[in-house]
Amino acid sequence: MSFFDHSRNPVISGGKFFAAQGNVYYNSSDAESGAKGLEWLRQQVAHGAYYKSAERYYNAPECHPGTREVVLKDIMEWATNTNMPCFLWLHGSVGVGKSTIAHTVAGMLSKESKLAATFFFSPKPTISRTSTPTLSDDARRLITTLVYQLVISIPEIRDRVGQAIENDHRLLFQSLEVQIRALIVNPLNDLANEEGSVAKSRPSVIILDGLDQCGPSKDQRYVLDVLAGAVEALTVPISFLVVSRPEHSIRNFFSQKITNSSACYIDLNAAANTRSDIVLFLRSKLDDMKQNHPSCDSFPLEWPDAQDFDTLVEKSSDQFIYASTAINFICDDRYLPWERLKVVLGLRRSEDETPFGELDALYRGIFAEVADISKVRDILNILLFIQSSNSVSPSIIELFLSYHTGAVQTILCELHSVLAVPTSGADRSSPLRVLHMSLREFLLDATRAGLELFIDAKIAHTRITRLAVKQLAESKEDGRGGYRQFLCLTFMKHCCKSHPSQELIGDLYRVDLGLELEWFSSNFSSSVLVPELLIWLQGKRGMSAEKDLYQYHSRAIDHWFHTQLVHYPQSSSRFYILVAATLDFPPSFHVSPKAIFNLMTKSNHDTDEVDHLGAIDDIRLSLLSRKPEYQAYHKILALFLRDPSRAGGYLVCGSTYAVSLSTKLCKHE
Repeated sequence: MSFFDHSRNPVISGGKFFAAQGNVYYNSSDAESGAKGLEWLRQQVAHGAYYKSAERYYNAPECHPGTREVVLKDIMEWATNTNMPCFLWLHGSVGVGKSTIAHTVAGMLSKESKLAATFFFSPKPTISRTSTPTLSDDARRLITTLVYQLVISIPEIRDRVGQAIENDHRLLFQSLEVQIRALIVNPLNDLANEEGSVAKSRPSVIILDGLDQCGPSKDQRYVLDVLAGAVEALTVPISFLVVSRPEHSIRNFFSQKITNSSACYIDLNAAANTRSDIVLFLRSKLDDMKQNHPSCDSFPLEWPDAQDFDTLVEKSSDQFIYASTAINFICDDRYLPWERLKVVLGLRRSEDETPFGELDALYRGIFAEVADISKVRDILNILLFIQSSNSVSPSIIELFLSYHTGAVQTILCELHSVLAVPTSGADRSSPLRVLHMSLREFLLDATRAGLELFIDAKIAHTRITRLAVKQLAESKEDGRGGYRQFLCLTFMKHCCKSHPSQELIGDLYRVDLGLELEWFSSNFSSSVLVPELLIWLQGKRGMSAEKDLYQYHSRAIDHWFHTQLVHYPQSSSRFYILVAATLDFPPSFHVSPKAIFNLMTKSNHDTDEVDHLGAIDDIRLSLLSRKPEYQAYHKILALFLRDPSRAGGYLVCGSTYAVSLSTKLCKHE
C-alpha cells in the first residue's frame, strides 16, 4: 500500500522519503541540512556587487558593438585556457572603460557557463586619515558574496557550505582568510576528491572589478593576499580576473606575481585601437541621435563638421568616460545638440550645468586620497605648464622643488590612475606626465575643481619663475650644465606669463639677466622668447625702485643685442636689414620690414647672401618680423639702433637710412 493512498490534496515541502522493508519514512532533519546556514549567509551578502544586480543595472553598460574587440578576445582566451595563470590583471587609468569591459566579459562568460561569481566594488567613501583603521564594508562582504554565488554556479557545494556555517556561524564574521578557507577552499577540494567529481567542469572564473575602490591600499593588498593563498590551496582550477586602476599596492602585488609567472596583465593605456574605438563609438551615437532626436529634421547639414568631431576625439584622449559623458550631454532630448556640442568644446559656457559632472566627481574622489595636496599641486604646476619634452622626470622635479630623492613617487603614489608615474625601479629620467587632457581642463577650471584643487595659471607661472630664478642665482658656477639649461629655458618661458607680484619683481632685480640671455642664446633660438621677455620687463617696477626692470637691466640687454648682431655678416645687406628694422610706419600703412628689406636688396644679385642673412635673423633678433605682438619689441630695437651711445658700429641714423631708402625707392620706380 502506498503511503499516500486515500490522501486528498497533499502538500509536501522539503524533506527526503525513502523505503525500508515496505514502509516509507520522512527524514525532516536532512531536509533542513544547511538551510539555516545559507539563510545566514544571504544576510551577509552585498547584493549590489554581482553581475546584473538591480542596483547596478543602469550604471553597468557593455562595450559598444565593434569596440574593444582585441581586449575582449585576449581576456576570453585567458578565461578558457586552463594552462594560463590563475590571475589576470586588467588595469588602466581613470575613465578608460575598465568596468564596462568587466561587465561585458561577465556577460560573455555567463553565456558560456564559465562565470562562477563576480564582485563589482562600489566607489569608496572618503575616510578620515585619523579614523580607526577597519576593513571597508565591501571588503568585509567580499568572500560571503562570492560564496553565495558559488553555491548557485556550483550547486554541489551548497550543502557543504550551509552545514559549515550552521556548525560555526562565527565564520560569517571572521577574517577573510578563515572565510575563504572554510567556505570556498574546503568545499571545492572535498568536491574534487569525490569519485567522478564534476568540479573541473563547473564555472571557474571569478571577476573582481574596481578593487582599488574597496578601501585604503592596505585593504586592497589584504584582499589580494587572501585570494593568492586560496589559489595555492585549491585543487580545483579557479581563476580571478582583477580589474582596477594601477594603484601602488595592487601594482606591487602583481609585479611579484607576474615575475614568477603566476599572473598576467593587460594594460588598457597601451591597448591598440583605443582611438579608433572611440571614433566608432562617437560616430555611432551621433548617427543614432540624428535619427531619433526630436529636432532631427532641423539638424545643420554636415553636422558636426570634421574639425569639431576631431576636436571631440582629441579631447577624449583615450578616455571612454569622457566620450560617453560628452555624448550623454550632447544627445539630451531637451536641448539642441549643436548648442550642447559648443559647450563641450568650450566654445560656449553653460549657465546651469556642467557636461562633465560625473568625470569631475571621479577626479575629486581621486585627489581626496592624497596625503599632501599642497605638494601635489606644486608638482601639477610643473606638469601642466613646463612643456620641455625631457624636463618633467621625477629627478628633475625633485631638483626643481628641492625634494629628497624618491619624494615624487611617494607624493604621487595614489595618483597613478591620472598620471604616468615611473615606477620605483624604472629610469628616474623617464617622463612624468598627465594621462588625459580632461584632467588639465578640470584643474584649470575653478567652477569644476573647487578652491582646493583649482590651479590658477598666472600664479603657477609666477611660482615656476621664482623657483627658476632662485636656483639660477645659486647655480652660476656649478657643473649641472643640462639642468642649468632647463632652469634658463624655464625662466624665459614662464616669466612673461607670470603675474608681476612685488615678490617676483624683487627677485628679477637680483637676477643676472646678461648671463641668462647668454646661456639661452647659446643653446636655443632666441627669436621667440627673448622679445616676449623684453616686452614684459618694461614698466615692471619695484615699489621703492627708481628704474623699471628693463631700464635696470638695459646695459645687459644692450650687450646681448651686440652679441647677436655679431652673427650678421658685415655687408650692404646687413645695413639694409638694420635700416628696415628701424622704420616706424603707422599701423594703417601696411608694409613690413621684410618687404622693405626685399625692396632694398632687389638689385643685389647675391641672393644666397640675402637668404643666408634672413635665416640668421630668424633665429637671432627677428629684425624683419612684424608680428602684431612684437610691435613693442621693434620699438625697443629701433631705440637701440638709433642711439650712438648704445648701438656703436651698428648705428642707423635717421638721415642715413632716409637717403638710402629714398635712393632704393627711386631705383625701384
